[in-house]
Amino acid sequence: MAHLGGVPRVAKRRTETDQLHEFLNICIERDADAVCPAGTLYRAFTKFADLNSLPELTKTAFGLKLKDRGIVNDEDASKRFRKTMKAGVRLTPAGEAYLSGNFPTPIDGVIEGGFVYRIDTKTNRAKSVSELTYEIREAVDKDCHGMIPPVGRKIATRVGTFERLE
Repeated sequence: MAHLGGVPRVAKRRTETDQLHEFLNICIERDADAVCPAGTLYRAFTKFADLNSLPELTKTAFGLKLKDRGIVNDEDASKRFRKTMKAGVRLTPAGEAYLSGNFPTPIDGVIEGGFVYRIDTKTNRAKSVSELTYEIREAVDKDCHGMIPPVGRKIATRVGTFERLE
């Protein structure tokens, strides 16, 4: 898998089924309490497909394929927000990056001037995630899918709670 900025990217042309599988793995995380507008998921998917040179799906085909994978409409939330909402999913930081086109620094990249983070009460500065301890790097990479966490992101690690401050 290649990276687009700091965002995972499909390395070669895939079939339609693989394409949705890759999108779900990279851009969607399941959370029983989450709801996400269907239109937002579809826009993120179309940008993902475009940037990875994959064929697009129609809105209807996309919705049916999500349903086949157990991602269904949340009728209560859909009525409350007056638009179709999908239950139990949210965009990952990578999904948000595909949606916005704002690709963050790769986890192995360097941020000029570094970034400030806190582990519980101790504040530190690092130029890249590679400067962090193994335990912190492992948790950050798993949570942020190959990207440096956005400001404000809190991540539980084996050595305490990581939070990017700036």
